[in-house]
Amino acid sequence: MIARSTVLRYASCLLVALLLSIQPAGAAWSGWREVPGGGTTDVALSATVVDDAIYLFGKGIGDRKVYVARGNTSGGGKWSGWSEVPGGGRTDAALAAASSGGRLYLFAKGIADKKVYVNNFNGTVWSGWSEVPGGGSTDVALAATTLGSKVVIFGKGTAVTKVYVNSFDGSAWSGWYEVPGGGTTDVALGAASANGKIYLFGKGIADKQVYMNTFNGAAWSGWAVVPGGGTTDAPIAAAAKGKVSIFAKGIADKKVYVNVLTP
Repeated sequence: MIARSTVLRYASCLLVALLLSIQPAGAAWSGWREVPGGGTTDVALSATVVDDAIYLFGKGIGDRKVYVARGNTSGGGKWSGWSEVPGGGRTDAALAAASSGGRLYLFAKGIADKKVYVNNFNGTVWSGWSEVPGGGSTDVALAATTLGSKVVIFGKGTAVTKVYVNSFDGSAWSGWYEVPGGGTTDVALGAASANGKIYLFGKGIADKQVYMNTFNGAAWSGWAVVPGGGTTDAPIAAAAKGKVSIFAKGIADKKVYVNVLTP
């Protein structure tokens, strides 16, 4: 069975990021309950929405296989239960998921080779795992988002701790290239899209400050410290719908902090 503390710790970050918005008067939370199926994990979860379905992804603890549970956006506790994502993939880091054009894209880090792999789902069948073209490798989880019809993923280099991006336009990958600005990090990135822009967040290595770089479809803004003086020793989570909200773990107090950008 899923350890309740594990579910609360990881699901809290996930659900806050997914559901944060200005809620109408009278809106109410359902309260915490276990996702049915008895799954367990020791890393963060990942989720995306395709049409009217929520797809939730987790890494198995002992077998390190990739699992999925499908729920309905209308709620009501209707979940499919956990099943292995076809293709035999394994990972030792959190998954990253994004959806575009009615298709789901799931990204994972290889365990031994540290390469970046993708598996996509067209609503009926999974493609199976294949390496994302470009020869990239990473030692932390990926970040994924969309911009228009493109799926965009971000990864931290292994030997070189620079930040890299690769995008898929539905037919071909761009290949990996460094996100302009000279930024480096030692944890996974956070990414979200809103108002025709990508907002990318990273943690500084030495100063542990939170940095942002934005992409308008043509050019990157360059890295700049997010105002407010916040620092963290863990990855940033980001969500956007009009406003951009980011979430960070405090270093000493381990509390959860939020900072909101109104573009």
